Amino acid sequence: MPPTTTTTTVAPPPVNVPRTLPLVSVMTQGAKGDGVNNDTAAFQAALDNAGLATVGRIDVPPGIYVVGPLTVPAGVLLVGAGPGSVLRRAAGTTGALLSTSGTHVTLQSLHLDGGGIQVLAAATRVRIVDCEITGASDPAITSAGTGVIIAGNVVSGAATDAIAVSGPQTSVMGNRISGSGSAGIRLTGNGSANNATTVIGNDIAVPAGHGPAGIVVDGATGVTVSDNRVGGSTSAAGGVGIGITSDSAPVSNITVSGNDVSSIGADGVVVQQAQRVSLAGNAVAGCLGRGIVVGASSSVVVDANTVSGCGATGVDASGTTDVVVTGNVCTQNTSAGITLGGANGTARSVVADNVCSGQAKGISATGLLDGVVLSGNQLGGNTTTGLSLVGATLSGGTTSLPLRCIHAVTVGTNATAVAHGLPYVPLSVAITPTSAGSVWQAAASDATNVYLQASTSGVGCELIVG
Repeated sequence: MPPTTTTTTVAPPPVNVPRTLPLVSVMTQGAKGDGVNNDTAAFQAALDNAGLATVGRIDVPPGIYVVGPLTVPAGVLLVGAGPGSVLRRAAGTTGALLSTSGTHVTLQSLHLDGGGIQVLAAATRVRIVDCEITGASDPAITSAGTGVIIAGNVVSGAATDAIAVSGPQTSVMGNRISGSGSAGIRLTGNGSANNATTVIGNDIAVPAGHGPAGIVVDGATGVTVSDNRVGGSTSAAGGVGIGITSDSAPVSNITVSGNDVSSIGADGVVVQQAQRVSLAGNAVAGCLGRGIVVGASSSVVVDANTVSGCGATGVDASGTTDVVVTGNVCTQNTSAGITLGGANGTARSVVADNVCSGQAKGISATGLLDGVVLSGNQLGGNTTTGLSLVGATLSGGTTSLPLRCIHAVTVGTNATAVAHGLPYVPLSVAITPTSAGSVWQAAASDATNVYLQASTSGVGCELIVG
């Protein structure tokens, strides 16, 4: 008897069919795009129809569409063809041209002329990408939603802020901003609203005489500002490059790193009334005021920044507590590389391993230094002195590992050896001339002496070595 054969039919694997979004065209809804007729009703009808489809795409062909304020429903992708797809504000209308309170909304490759975009607080996961916004009378982009992405947009000529964010978990990336009447990018919060918000890789041109800043973080927490370029003009006094402040609410847990700030009409990077802030690896150059300013703040780290060619101090840490200023290079700034103390003093802080040269003073301290450690700073090559403590009061163990003052030193035009009396080679040598002329280090110090040279014979000076 022949064996029984059983045949099993195996179903083919399922085919993944690409999901297509329901498509609604503004033209099929009656939009003209001729720059004359008012297309508001046609646009809103297209948006509403796409919203009814749960997830719908609206294509905006090239043209000039005269519209008033429009509401974008949840799940809608409104996609233009680039700068040629222009939404122009209709005469007599106010407010944002596009606003949404929905989720999963995308606004892409559109040109908005005379009006901006508003993301309301109820909105989540909104994307605003590759749009161009010109001449907005309000902030060009305002976002109070959660999980919003604002990326690759070009914003010019906004009457106030270019991008204003108050919602959490927002990413502001790769935007180009110019000609704003106020801030390029402004983050505000109630002390906790901006957790996990990032501002990365934006290019901001600050107009001459305008303010308050290229980037403002006001009353927000948990923010990262990284790898941005903020450039300005020193032809007139203006706003700061990057400002961290608590004008509206406490600000803390902020990282500012890898930014390039140049030619600002005031200070480069400013931290005021803040806690737990890291300023690391930034390049600040050619600002009309100070390079980096930390005031009325605590637990701030200023590390490995380069500050050059600014009109005042490179790094100003006056009026601070628990601040670490380390590994910075401050060169060719007008008054000093680093400033400490001031009217409110500097307390429980470390200033170490910085290089300060080409200024009038390397480190300048006035007022109260309470528990401040000065260590390993290289202060040669300044025109007046390396370390100036004129008018400073030292208390609480302030030291420079340690400081030793050598009075009534007379220096000639040839190298003059001065015994320093320390049990090691000095890490820093601060020179304060006491008579006409200048004095500098003629050679590296050794275990016994420091070596000085003067512009003319018989220049008097005092030394602080440590």
